[in-house]
Amino acid sequence: MTDPASPVIEPNTPAEKPIPKQPIRATYGRYYRNARFIMVLAIFVMAAWFGYDGWVAWPAQNVEIDRVEKEVNALSGKTDRADIDKRNELAKKQKELGTKHSDLAITLQKLLAIGLPLIGIGYIAFVVRRSRGTFVMENDTLNAPGHPPVPIAKMIDIDGKLWRKKGIAFVSYENIDGQSGRIRLDAFIYSPKPMDDIYELIARHHGIWEQTKPLPAQTKK
Repeated sequence: MTDPASPVIEPNTPAEKPIPKQPIRATYGRYYRNARFIMVLAIFVMAAWFGYDGWVAWPAQNVEIDRVEKEVNALSGKTDRADIDKRNELAKKQKELGTKHSDLAITLQKLLAIGLPLIGIGYIAFVVRRSRGTFVMENDTLNAPGHPPVPIAKMIDIDGKLWRKKGIAFVSYENIDGQSGRIRLDAFIYSPKPMDDIYELIARHHGIWEQTKPLPAQTKK
């Protein structure tokens, strides 16, 4: 028999999520950086491929095409069986080699080999800068890269419309150490769990947590 004094626990009822404890630190998101580092690595591989074609493979192929064409022309008009067989063999090789690569095409390969690494380096610099530093929430004060310490109570506007779907929110402040600004909280660029906790503390303080918190996962049938 069930003890009438025992509390009834409803199945599949999620427990109330505890309020995150401070301090909270959110460094760069590993997936965000690693995925982009792999993309840039692929760009460098492509640049090496273009460079090989532009400086080595295509010029050598053009030289070989010229050589074969010269031999075919030298054998033109000859009726000796050996010369005919040789000409047929060279004609087959001509077909395999294809047409010559134009100077413009070779120059383009070289430009890509030079330009792509520069683009890759620039993109890496952008990614590292965008995810630089550490967000720290301590003593109800948010320390964000590029901004002064902002107490939660002095945040004048919390835009959390995108938090539920994209994990992005904006926090505005004014007249803190003579500065005003807008802080972007991004749970993709920075570590998702700590950034979630930082946003939750801010949203709870300003009374918008229930409207913007992530929805519980749907139970799969």
